[in-house]
Amino acid sequence: MVAEIRLQLNGPYHVLFMEPSGPRLRANRRKQEILLSLLRDAREQKGLRQADVAAALKCPQTRVSKYELGIRRLDLLELRDVCRALGVSLVDFVRTFDASAAAIEAGEGKLPRATRTRPKP
Repeated sequence: MVAEIRLQLNGPYHVLFMEPSGPRLRANRRKQEILLSLLRDAREQKGLRQADVAAALKCPQTRVSKYELGIRRLDLLELRDVCRALGVSLVDFVRTFDASAAAIEAGEGKLPRATRTRPKP
């Protein structure tokens, strides 16, 4: 007899099961979630699909999906390329991230909840 086990996941698998926890790591995870939310929101505000960004970056769509989900991290050079593909200044993007992260650190802000709305055609 096969027993079925169902887990209710509130985030990507790798975040819940592969990362250790603790106050510092939870704070870093929140900052990572801010970064992911900003990347996704910037793309959606431009009315772009992941496939559009991937075509501009000359990479598979799955790479865009993986960095938006936090499965794959971006280094500074890749973040610069993504910002260019989105038509966003890297400096402005980093300033927005820094302000959001500082608000979280100061306890003034809550983690933004990304809405999964599709741009209207």
